[in-house]
Amino acid sequence: MYFIRYQPLKERLRNRTVTDREALPYLILFCALQMFIISFPVSAELNKWKIIEAIINVIISIVGLIYVYHRNGGSSGYDIIHKYVVLGWVVVIRYFIVIILIGIIFYLIAGYFGKSSNETTLLDIVFIAVASAIYYERLGRHIADTNIKNSEQKNTPDR
Repeated sequence: MYFIRYQPLKERLRNRTVTDREALPYLILFCALQMFIISFPVSAELNKWKIIEAIINVIISIVGLIYVYHRNGGSSGYDIIHKYVVLGWVVVIRYFIVIILIGIIFYLIAGYFGKSSNETTLLDIVFIAVASAIYYERLGRHIADTNIKNSEQKNTPDR
C-alpha cells in the first residue's frame, strides 16, 4: 500500500493491475478517516457520548466495508469501488428518505418520553449505529446482486 508515492500507484492504475483486494485497504482507510472526521466533535460539543459515537462510527464503517467486499465476492469479486460508489449513491438517496422519516418519528417519541437532549446520548448512538449497519446490509445485498452467478440465478425487481 502506498501512502506518499503517487507514481507507482498511478502506473498500476493506468495498467489496471490494482486488484479489488489491493484497493480495499484504501477504501477502508478513506471511509474510516472520513467517518472519524465527520463524527469527531468540536471542543464545545465534546462529551463522552460524542467520543463513543465517533469510535463506533469508524468501527461500523470498517466492518461494513469488509462485509460489502465479501458480498461482492471477496478476492474473486470485481469493481468493488465502482459498485460501492455507484450503487452506494442510489442506496444512500433511497435510504436517506426512509431514515429521515423514521428519525423524525423516533425523536418525536423520545421527546414525548423525555429522552431527547441537545447533547449526544446513548439513544442517539444506538439510532445512528443501527441505521448505519442497515445501510451497509442493504448496500451489500445490492452489490451481491451484481455478481454474475447471483444475477444468473435470480432476477430480482428493483427494491
